[in-house]
Amino acid sequence: MQLPAGWVRRFGFRWLLLVMAGQSMASVLRFVPGIGGWMVSLLFKGWMGLVPWVGREVLRLPEAVAFRPSGSGDTLFMWVQTWCLLALTFFGALIWSWFDRARRSDLVVHAIVRMLVRYALGSAMIFYGLSKVLHLQMPTPGVDRLIQPYGESSPMGLVWTFMGLSPAYSFFAGACELIGGLLLLFRRTTLLGALTGYSRTARELLDPTLQALKAVPSL
Repeated sequence: MQLPAGWVRRFGFRWLLLVMAGQSMASVLRFVPGIGGWMVSLLFKGWMGLVPWVGREVLRLPEAVAFRPSGSGDTLFMWVQTWCLLALTFFGALIWSWFDRARRSDLVVHAIVRMLVRYALGSAMIFYGLSKVLHLQMPTPGVDRLIQPYGESSPMGLVWTFMGLSPAYSFFAGACELIGGLLLLFRRTTLLGALTGYSRTARELLDPTLQALKAVPSL
């Protein structure tokens, strides 16, 4: 692998590595034998203390930042948590770049982070792929969803309804996601697994959007 030249590009490279490591940390820690659950719980408690404090004291948000499980990542808590992750990894990359100017560790760290991201993403794709294949993640919508006005539906709700109304499509999407996740677990098939997962995800997001646009009268 050829490392990026120039201080700015080198800093960006290290920042990106730290961001990916931070995003994958919880998914990887839970697989640590014996103490995985304890480590994930400790990490969760840390975020639960840091995120509300940053929202209140640093970002000065008008409303309190509270963790409310909703199954969606589009919440105020998640956005503030992402801001915290970017800020922490930014300063981490600055410190790393200052003390390791000779770039002795870049190749090793890149290999480790790449492996962690592969297993974290692969395990998530396998889990959600199986959920779609078995029609568990996005089940057939109930009466409350079917009578909900279209304008009150969230983007996530539209995708859930679209997928839930088609068990065959849910199975196909889950099978592609499952195959992509399995391919990510092996180094030689990483690129094929990434392309499979990307094409499946893009298709899932694009179809409800096109259907929504067809339902809107042209102006």
